[in-house]
Amino acid sequence: MTLLQKRQSCLPAVSVVVCLIALALLSCSDPECTRLEEWRDIGLQIVPIDSIAMQDIVHMSDTLAIEFWSGSLTDKPEFSHFETDTDSAHIEITAWAQVYQWIGCGPVPPVNQVILEGDTLNIPPLSQAGHCEVVVHQPDGTALVDTVAVLSNDNVVYFNSFESDADMEGWRGRGDYELVDDVPPGGGSRAIQVWGIDVIPHAYYYIGPFEEDRRYTVGFWAKANYEDWGGR
Repeated sequence: MTLLQKRQSCLPAVSVVVCLIALALLSCSDPECTRLEEWRDIGLQIVPIDSIAMQDIVHMSDTLAIEFWSGSLTDKPEFSHFETDTDSAHIEITAWAQVYQWIGCGPVPPVNQVILEGDTLNIPPLSQAGHCEVVVHQPDGTALVDTVAVLSNDNVVYFNSFESDADMEGWRGRGDYELVDDVPPGGGSRAIQVWGIDVIPHAYYYIGPFEEDRRYTVGFWAKANYEDWGGR
């Protein structure tokens, strides 16, 4: 075989390579690829909740309004619904989103992945007075927990669960006091701890004045550390 014949024998192979490249280019611009560019439903997912806001105190006849702020979800989320389970001492809440995944050859269109920005869930009036724990479930199995005090529909003059520093406003005394995590059953997440020596009152709070005489009842949870107080 001459040199010229060898060169001519290579031409079919080159043609095959060029043909394959052309086919590859055609496949990328194929109309079928464009037709498949869509958001495909991949099911429900629990919405991660960054924070909630609600009243500290409600009456039994009041609706409890809870506002939600969510974290970011993947793909394209659309809020679906709140799932709630309520009894006298607990409100269990799960927020659900319908999630869609991008299918297609082109770039993913921009979407808003934060779907709850102050959205409100209204809980119907609760049937029992006391402390009610609000539990918001997260995707990783943990929960965001807060507490609301539910008052009876009687005339309540003063109520305090000592849940935050703001609840200490107006309190005076000759003793020392601070907020602690030692609480009674159904007593919220914090309590006030008071201690002092023989000079009293250790802590007090003024209520009133009132325009007419009435009979008032005081109720509270408390415990004493007798060991620290010498058994008195």
